[in-house]
Amino acid sequence: MNWKNKLMQILALLIARLFWNPLFITKDAREIIKSHFGMEQNIFLADVQYKTVTRDLVQRFLDVDPLDMEKWRKESFDCDDFAFQLFARFKYVFRGAAFGVCWIVNPPHAVNFFIDSSFKVWMVEPQTDDIFKKRRDWQIWFVVM
Repeated sequence: MNWKNKLMQILALLIARLFWNPLFITKDAREIIKSHFGMEQNIFLADVQYKTVTRDLVQRFLDVDPLDMEKWRKESFDCDDFAFQLFARFKYVFRGAAFGVCWIVNPPHAVNFFIDSSFKVWMVEPQTDDIFKKRRDWQIWFVVM
């Protein structure tokens, strides 16, 4: 990608940030997560309320964030490191966003997730920037938001 296209993507993200108009999630965040992931415990919510984000907004961010270009390294920069890096980068730009990290039991893996303005949960693979719905065979073990 040339620098002009990259600059245009960054500008589009900044404009999106200026006009970000989220819905607020308060006590319902835990219920949304419990319902979507089918779990009762191991849900750590650091804040009382969160702001929804749209899939388009997350995709715009992923388009300009270079994390997916990093090299995977066993134990020193693997799936959990990618997920926490994306978590921190996204929350720095979109403070209070309903964006988190979750761990899958089988196969063992860490990915990100977010809650959109329809209160639907989407998964993000931080190593490839793919956005998708949770696979039915995934059992989620731990969630941080």
